[in-house]
Formats: sequence, structure tokens, C-alpha cells
Amino acid sequence: MDNSYERYEEPRVRIAASTGMLWQADLVEAINILAKLGYDGVDLSPHHLLATANDLEVQAAAQQLMNYGLPCVTLTTDVEGFATQSDAQNETQIGRFARYLDIAQQLNCYLLQVQPGAPLHGGPMREDHWLRAAHYLRECCDLALGEGCEVLVPTGPGLTQTVDGTLYLIDLVNRPNLGVKYNPGAIAATEQRYGVEALARLGGLIFVVETTDVLLEPEKTPRATLLGEGDIDYQGIVRQLVRSGYDGYITTACAVPGGSTAIASPALGDDEWADKPPVDGALDDMIPAERPSAIAIETARHELAALRQLLDETF
Repeated sequence: MDNSYERYEEPRVRIAASTGMLWQADLVEAINILAKLGYDGVDLSPHHLLATANDLEVQAAAQQLMNYGLPCVTLTTDVEGFATQSDAQNETQIGRFARYLDIAQQLNCYLLQVQPGAPLHGGPMREDHWLRAAHYLRECCDLALGEGCEVLVPTGPGLTQTVDGTLYLIDLVNRPNLGVKYNPGAIAATEQRYGVEALARLGGLIFVVETTDVLLEPEKTPRATLLGEGDIDYQGIVRQLVRSGYDGYITTACAVPGGSTAIASPALGDDEWADKPPVDGALDDMIPAERPSAIAIETARHELAALRQLLDETF
């Protein structure tokens, strides 16, 4: 009798960080810090890498990623606004996207994020907004498909501020390489069922998960805060992700919450280091004279620890 069996392994969810959390640092330094903090990958922010970046800048970033064995999980572009811009403006955006594709190839990155746009000043979304955005997203997808890449639209204000809107847009585009960067915190104010229900409906369209925690107050704009300090049920969301077999990345993109009691203290200024920044020796040998704030680094450290705890509790 053969008693052999295949060992079951839980899906491995990895944790990445947006370099935008360390916007005060240059890109090479930001990668350095995130690697030494222990992140598994990075999402490159347009703050650090625009379509106008020259090949030397791109190669420096690629070399730094290679030095640490870190993948570029997502290249977040500044290609945006399709819904309301003119054809000429959108064709310019398509040109920028083509350059980002070239950058992505140099970084061995195969996911590129674009913003479909939104009506100006929060106005109503008309059918022509959807059709215009879908047309140019389709162009992006077709260009990306030729390079073996996929395109992401993030959930958030605008056409993708609800699950219904996101699914409608993806259906209009009708391309196999278009997916979603699912950020529950970015739609919690406009989508009542932003959590496990949204996960179930979006399903395999979710290519990357992004976390931003927010405080939800009636008739007020959601206020970003540290993971675990806000009102988003990330414990339930992460549990459902793991149960569903998700084995991709969770990316944290927390902005520095200046008022957070968990990070801010009289000893730390928002824009400069204290004499003894609250970082361990692993970072001491690589922080140059021009440094991101201590709060920014501690925020990145906190988000990683909070996500690891959520995953540990799930398993």
C-alpha cells in the first residue's frame, strides 16, 4: 500500500512596499531602506521614476533591485486621466505608457498601473467617460500584451470607486491582461461592501492587493492612518485572501501619518532626523546625509510588522 502523499503548503503571500512612502529619498536609497527593513518586493512610485527617466537612472534602479534580489512588483505610472482628456492629450499619455513599457522591461517588471481618470471636480460619471477610458485602456493593454505585460487599474476615486464600476470598466475594455490593484481603504467611503464581498466579486481579476488603513467618519473625508489604527477590517480581508489561495503580493502604501501616536513623538521631527533615529543598526551603515524622515522609515517598519502579524494570525 502506497502511503505517500503530497505535502500541503499554504499559499505564500509576500509583502511589498511602495517607494512613495520614502518620497524624500532618491530611488536607489529607497530600495536600499526597504530591502534592509525586510520587504519582499517594491512598487515603484512615479515620484521616483517618471517616463522621462533616462536609461542610466533606470539601470541604477535595476542594479539596486538585483543587488538585494528584490522584484519590482508593480511599476506605478503617472499615465492617467483617459476619461476626461482630449484625444490629443490621451495619445500623449499612450506615448508615455509606451516608454514605461520599455522601463518595465529593463526592471523585469510585468505589472504596470494606470489611472483611468474621473470626472472633474467630482462631477457625475457619464457613459462617454466610461467609453473614452475603456478605449485608451484597451490601447495600453494591447501594447502591454505584445511585451508580455499586464495592466492594473487601482480601486479608488473615479470610475473604479465601486466594485460595480470596476467590473463594468474591465468588461468594456475586454482584454485578458487587464486586472485590478485592489485597495479596500481607497473605496471604503464609496463602496459599502469593500471587504470580503469585494474580494469574492473581483476574484481572479485581483493581480495585486494594496493596503491603506483609514478612519471612517460620517460626512468626512476618510483620513489615512497606520495599519491597525483605522476602521478597515484587514484581518478579515487577509484571512479571506489566504483562504481563496491568493499567493501574490500585498503592497503597503501608507502615507506618513504625522499625527499618529504610534509613530510621532517629541523627539522626532517630521522633516529631519533626531540625533538618534529609532532604527536599528542594520540601517546605520547606509543612510547618507540627505535622508528621509525618521517617521517615514518607522512607518514603513510598522506597516511591514503589522502585515506580518496579520499573516501569522491567519496561519
